[in-house]
Amino acid sequence: MNKQPLLIAVLGFILGILIEDFLHLFLWLCGGIALFLLVFSCILFSNKVVFHRLRSIFLGLLFLGCGMFSYSVRFFSNESIDFQKKERVIFRLDKKIKSTQKYKRYEVQILKNKKWINAIINIPTQQPELDYQHYYTAQTYLYPISPPLNNYQFDYAHYLERKGIGYQGYLYEPYHKSIKPKLSLRDWLNQKRQNWLLRISASPLGKSTREFLKSIILADRTELDSSTTEDFRKSGIMHLLAISGTHIAIIFEAFLFLLSRFVSRKTSVVMSLILIWFFAVFIGAGSSSVRACLMLSVYAVYQIIQRKQDVLHSLSLAALGILVVSPQQLFDLGFQLSFAAVLGVYWFNRPIKKRFSFSKNRFHRFFISVVALTISAQLGTMPIVLYYFHQYSLIAIVTNIVIIPFAQIIIMFSFVAAILIGLNMGFYVLFYIYDWCIGFMLKGIHFFANIPGAYHSEISMTLLECLSLFVVVYVLRFLILNQSLKNILKFGAVLILFFALRILTDIYYYQKQETIHFSYGREHGLAIKEVGKLYFFVHYTEKADIKKMILPIQIAERMPSYHIYFLPKGTNTIVFNGEKYILQPL
Repeated sequence: MNKQPLLIAVLGFILGILIEDFLHLFLWLCGGIALFLLVFSCILFSNKVVFHRLRSIFLGLLFLGCGMFSYSVRFFSNESIDFQKKERVIFRLDKKIKSTQKYKRYEVQILKNKKWINAIINIPTQQPELDYQHYYTAQTYLYPISPPLNNYQFDYAHYLERKGIGYQGYLYEPYHKSIKPKLSLRDWLNQKRQNWLLRISASPLGKSTREFLKSIILADRTELDSSTTEDFRKSGIMHLLAISGTHIAIIFEAFLFLLSRFVSRKTSVVMSLILIWFFAVFIGAGSSSVRACLMLSVYAVYQIIQRKQDVLHSLSLAALGILVVSPQQLFDLGFQLSFAAVLGVYWFNRPIKKRFSFSKNRFHRFFISVVALTISAQLGTMPIVLYYFHQYSLIAIVTNIVIIPFAQIIIMFSFVAAILIGLNMGFYVLFYIYDWCIGFMLKGIHFFANIPGAYHSEISMTLLECLSLFVVVYVLRFLILNQSLKNILKFGAVLILFFALRILTDIYYYQKQETIHFSYGREHGLAIKEVGKLYFFVHYTEKADIKKMILPIQIAERMPSYHIYFLPKGTNTIVFNGEKYILQPL
């Protein structure tokens, strides 16, 4: 660990963010802790003997204080603002988010008491798109985002609070707009990106192909069909829809290939880095794209100065850079999956290739490289996927082995098609070929997604089980490298402990008894958990909506089956097994 000071620093910074998020200490207290740790480290630094022995601990503590202070400074505790139920507001667009069948959804900034307040606005789908060139005025219903009624519902309010958003509203009437006198650089770039997206929407490509192109090149999944998203998720290739290391590396190589024809190697590398950073900023600077750009930049600099690259060093630098600028990114699922995948590749790729690369045949070695890369990334992200999504695709390895070799062609073809559409160049034959190729690929992914038994859902996993599974994954590397008796026993021991923990957790939830209140739409429901049984009491509505709402409770309670009782409209009190229960009013 002494050879990885950046890794120690980023781990300390992450721990500081987690502590501050849990404790919510005052800003002055976090600053005092950070200052104390800084002075303490400087004093110990003067004693070279002590500092040399304990420098890793001091470095970790110093960045722990910095993490607490940084998160405290940038954490938006939304002040209580007196919005009327319906009032006329002025707002401006910040970001478009995932739409629903009824509404287009946007993150906006609303002017209130001479301050810009972050909120989410829902606009009927028939109304025109918002853009970055105008201010908007409209009558809207605004209200604070309510916390969940139980521990099994996603805490959407806390998720948005970390992003500085505390209110949500609906626009039922047409809005009025006025042109902004001057656009900021950020708004100008966002508007250019939106114009590009609109040109793709108006292109002759098929609907599925258009939405795929927006996602894979411009990082816009707001209109992506839910069935397509589900196919990618079940196939285990959602990473193809996110602008990540593969996309950035391929586009960088394309820039490098073109520029190296006109300028020197070093100049072409520097120019390619500038272009790839501009591209990352242009598409929204997501955590995965910024991480990839940072790592690529470190790798390129190491090549220029002819130094050996350290993957863990550059990965730590990328994580620290992102978290210093935006500490709340730690809680972003894309951030977690992106870094977990790279760590998985770092930890497993070489051992797997070393274990199975026994042939000099070029095709065989390429196949092993693809398999090793796929398995490594899957192992790195598996605990996170199980913990958040409660599902896993057993076909993911096969699907990735099929898709990854063609990823470079798919991404470059998409990049060229997007540029041609953005420049209003009508290469209709090329568009037809691209449309057919993407359509064929989507059909193939749909086939893999629907193979019986390849996809498992409703897998319950607690945070403790997730952490223990990470330990299993960590120890697995040593078994792959050397199948000695010691490594077999070590891996067997942690695997047994993991399953023992799952069995004990299953027994605990089987015997657990509780009453759970939940909401679905505008209705309110009740769940009664008895030993080995789970009962739901709901007012009649669409069954699909009810199942979607009760599924998190069923998974968390680890009950394979349940009973649903539909209540007459207006019923607020029920009697079950001699006990009286009252449905909480909304």
